Amino acid sequence: MTDIMTGFQNQVWRIQKMDGYTVVSEEFLPWSKASEEDILRLLEDRAKKELTPREIRDAPQLFQAKDMTGNGKRLIYTAGENPHHVASLWRLDELDAGTSV
Repeated sequence: MTDIMTGFQNQVWRIQKMDGYTVVSEEFLPWSKASEEDILRLLEDRAKKELTPREIRDAPQLFQAKDMTGNGKRLIYTAGENPHHVASLWRLDELDAGTSV
């Protein structure tokens, strides 16, 4: 039980930039350093960088973050088209042993 509790205390946001199904970049932020609001704002800011000022003004759906959690147990948010940005919340022990935060 202690190992499980420790795992939940060490949660990280996994933030990926995707081009279709290809991961272009990936980074990890400790959950303690970024709230859900922070992550949503980060995703939207990154999605806006891919757009023109006119697209940002006329088509906010192109950058607005969406909750993709559904019926699952993992928080997942996405923003942007192609490329798009995805943030998901993981326990550190669920990720590859080589993952550093």
